[in-house]
Amino acid sequence: MKSKWPVVLLAGILFSGTVIAQQKLPSAESLLKKAYKTAAVKKKNVFIIFHASWCGPCKTMQASMNDKKVKAFFDSSYIIVDLVAYEFNEEENNPGAGQLLEKHNDNNASVPFWMIQDATGKVLGDSRIIPANSKDGTRENMGCPGTEKEIDYFISLLKRTSGLTNLQLEAIRKRFRANGQ
Repeated sequence: MKSKWPVVLLAGILFSGTVIAQQKLPSAESLLKKAYKTAAVKKKNVFIIFHASWCGPCKTMQASMNDKKVKAFFDSSYIIVDLVAYEFNEEENNPGAGQLLEKHNDNNASVPFWMIQDATGKVLGDSRIIPANSKDGTRENMGCPGTEKEIDYFISLLKRTSGLTNLQLEAIRKRFRANGQ
């Protein structure tokens, strides 16, 4: 008599994979509620990053912030919330992230988009900057800071919204400058 274990094992693996694939990511709203609560207790601001897996600048932004030379600086000053938006497969997005991104980025669908909020949800700054060629002062999403002007703006915003020291800010500046090399 043949054992049924290989068939049962295979069925179990396939079923568990289906269940995992059907699990939804947490909503943007639930992640932000938790972040605001933690930020209030820890007296920090909230750094929100919208990204997608297919986006090269998103990967650069994440790699820069997660670099071991500067990650602790971000973690000490901010509650960081990663929100996935604009994936081709809807189940791979945080529900509500796309709508929130469009609300805060003037209906522009570009990622990465980041913003810093206080513990009440008030926006303190974001990744929109006035480009050098702007004639009307309209701000555009810079995404991952790469040019010297973008990095200067990023550092000035970090300085204004955190307790980071000048040495820590210079380490972050150096890390982001390395992206352009």
